[in-house]
Amino acid sequence: MVSIDGLLRDESHPPVASAVVYKTEDKVIAKKWLESRDRWIRIAKGKAGVDDAEVIQDAVNYVNKDCGGYLQLKSGHYKVSRTIYLDKDIVICGETAAGGRDATRKGTLIESTISDKSPVFKVLNNSYSTVYITIERMKVIGNKGSDPFFESRDHINPYTLTDYVVLRDIEIVGMGSHGIYIPSRAEFWRLENLRIINCNGSGIYHENNSIVASVFDGLNLSGNSEYGLYANSLIGCEIVIYQASGNGVRGVHIKNGNYYNLRVLYTENNGTEGVYATGMGGYIELGYIQDGYTVTGTTTSYRVGHSLRPRVVKAYQSDIDYLYITYYIRPAVQVNTANIKLQKYKDGTYVDVASFGGSGFVIYDIFDPRGMIKNIFPIVLGTQSIPAGSTVLAAKFTVPTGKTLKIHAVAELYDPDGCISAEVYNVTDATTVTGEIDGFDDTGWEVPEGKEVEFRVKNSDTGAAHDGNYGFLVSFVWYIST
Repeated sequence: MVSIDGLLRDESHPPVASAVVYKTEDKVIAKKWLESRDRWIRIAKGKAGVDDAEVIQDAVNYVNKDCGGYLQLKSGHYKVSRTIYLDKDIVICGETAAGGRDATRKGTLIESTISDKSPVFKVLNNSYSTVYITIERMKVIGNKGSDPFFESRDHINPYTLTDYVVLRDIEIVGMGSHGIYIPSRAEFWRLENLRIINCNGSGIYHENNSIVASVFDGLNLSGNSEYGLYANSLIGCEIVIYQASGNGVRGVHIKNGNYYNLRVLYTENNGTEGVYATGMGGYIELGYIQDGYTVTGTTTSYRVGHSLRPRVVKAYQSDIDYLYITYYIRPAVQVNTANIKLQKYKDGTYVDVASFGGSGFVIYDIFDPRGMIKNIFPIVLGTQSIPAGSTVLAAKFTVPTGKTLKIHAVAELYDPDGCISAEVYNVTDATTVTGEIDGFDDTGWEVPEGKEVEFRVKNSDTGAAHDGNYGFLVSFVWYIST
């Protein structure tokens, strides 16, 4: 076996890395594997803590000259005093701390000592080809004078050249500006398992054009002075954020987008609100959002878990097809205080359409610019005591001739004991329409003309009465016979 400070090579196989950078007590050294001589050859060396950036750059240049490859940064504390430039395909891989056979390994730590607001890693603007870059497995510490950990190109023609970037398993702490700065278009990026905290800017900041067909997964973006994530535009992206808390403005801000999916699991203590998202199409799922949110534009659907503050869903009346809520929690701790409000764009401003919450369904205006739904209205039982094992009717009627009854949602509005459920029942055919629902369901159901229907609220406890309230959001649709 051949060993360089823990880099092992089986005699019958070449090493995985094209080049390696490692540190001794007083030196930083870069070596390359020379296949013709079957051994490692030194690329550069310098004084540890002084020349770290230069030696790493020399190793990058060697890998780039060889048309791309794999550079390993061995476990150690590297002080980077100037930007490291990337202009060809490269994988830069650090080492995680401790574990396995080498429990003394401290991991790869890069400390930025840059003082002129320059990034740690930057893709060169004079690179005239598409580049593929991966950086992984390291911790990065910034300072007030440093700029982002990573900055991609600001393309002159972003539609012909782009950076395909993978950043994963990285902790970024205290950069002088953003953690990651994306000045222009980005395609097929993957950001995975990143913790970006306490930066003097945003955790991730995208300024111009669009992020396209990219996946951000497993992000913790907290304690940054501006945003956790700020995106100018998303197209066909999948974004999963585990936490975005304690940021100066918002946890997540999506300025625009088309058909992207966004999941935010937890936010709290952001300056303005946890999440602001706009765009057309896609799916938004919000988990435990403690500091409010706004969803605006033409988002197809969203799911909300728990929010302690009022939240607003906005939609441009001119081009929305439909918007619906796919999940509604029991409002035991937020009755009349944290309703979900739907708004539409009308005469230059947003006006209330409807609200959902502990006070029931409140309809202010028709939310159907294309005339697909007529006469939308709520059926609300009103909170009352449901006798033991009994069923109480909120409404009963026959669907008029020439119309079809559409049931858009059934929602639990009050059930502190968890014993109340609801259903819509077709009396004429003696069949259930919705099935028994406990909580919220917006599957969507129809009842044809001439059928008698009952809107039932049921108590499953045969031994005691329980207070409860359910609401049904319904409308009639006219079908034209041909």
